[in-house]
Amino acid sequence: METLRLVVEFTYDDVVMHDDDEEDIDWFYSDILFHEDFAVISSEIGDEIGKMRILELLDTESEE
Repeated sequence: METLRLVVEFTYDDVVMHDDDEEDIDWFYSDILFHEDFAVISSEIGDEIGKMRILELLDTESEE
């Protein structure tokens, strides 16, 4: 196995995941983003190509 360190931009539906509820926001960041490994799926080959773990959050930006 090989590990690549990447900087990525991750866009998700914040209304569906946690809306404006502070407790749900804390849950999403601590129990999901910084706890889980994410499967990286390629639509080109239709299969998982690896796992991704969040190491650091650089900034947040809302699309409104």
